[in-house]
Amino acid sequence: MDKKNLVLSAVVSLVVVLIIAPLFKGTVERVVGAQPGPDFLNPVVFEESVTFSPPYTATTTNIGTAATLTQNDLISTGYFGVTLGGADEADFTYTFPASTTLTNFLPDVGSKKTISFFNVSSSTSEHVLIFAAGTGIDLEFASSSVAGTQPSPLGVEDGDTARFEFERQPTLSGTPGDITARVYFGEDVD
Repeated sequence: MDKKNLVLSAVVSLVVVLIIAPLFKGTVERVVGAQPGPDFLNPVVFEESVTFSPPYTATTTNIGTAATLTQNDLISTGYFGVTLGGADEADFTYTFPASTTLTNFLPDVGSKKTISFFNVSSSTSEHVLIFAAGTGIDLEFASSSVAGTQPSPLGVEDGDTARFEFERQPTLSGTPGDITARVYFGEDVD
């Protein structure tokens, strides 16, 4: 092979690499399925609906008038369907646990979680599901909820819902402190 052909081949190869190759950026790898680790630092595209696991917790209360929710209750579900039993017009109170016991529920300042409660009880039983705050839980009523009328006590009538948006607040030193629980009420209007 003479030098002329060798130089021409080298120039053509260089042109292909520098000019034409960048036009073919290749395919973007698209990862589908479960992803390792708890944190997603890149944008996430959901091809179908999002399913929470477990998606729903059904509870029935027949005995007593009150219970304190635990950290495990709050971590394990995002939606409670509560059927209140017992005598008609007997209310039931759920108390949220103290913020100091919720170290895994909202571990860091700014951590958030939303949990909804639905009072499944029939409209003729007149059971009210009432919510109370544990130490370090600051309940805030959303003024946009049910035309801005704050129920007293903070309760959910039969067939209605309450959505709580929990958020860990900082202490003066910047460490995890109290938890704000903003509540929004949904009212069955039909």
